[in-house]
Amino acid sequence: MTTIYVEMTEQLSNLEAKIRYIPVVVDGAQVYHNMTALRFVGATGVVTHAGGGVIDVNFSGLGGSTYKHTQASASDTWTVNHNLGYNPTVQVFNSGGQVVIADISHTSLNQTVISASLAFSGYALFT
Repeated sequence: MTTIYVEMTEQLSNLEAKIRYIPVVVDGAQVYHNMTALRFVGATGVVTHAGGGVIDVNFSGLGGSTYKHTQASASDTWTVNHNLGYNPTVQVFNSGGQVVIADISHTSLNQTVISASLAFSGYALFT
């Protein structure tokens, strides 16, 4: 198993981060790569280097399924049927794309209730 750890040095955008070092652990041995031009591009796990090299990181072994729920009407409680078959990690955002701190309750392996102190519209990402 190969584990890649990333030390973020600067946040560039929502899904893109400039990083300086990538310590890679392979069979217990740790090696550092100095890759100042390495950036994440998108949520697929693909990483590119400005010098032309490409690293393709596959996160499918971590569950692989995702679901995006859009809540068009403002509400302080969202009941979401994601049908993923497990209790996913949930990220909640308002309609302006800002992170919302909310209570997450997995009522079953296929349903999650999101509760907040104020009604809002937005979306939730389930991974």
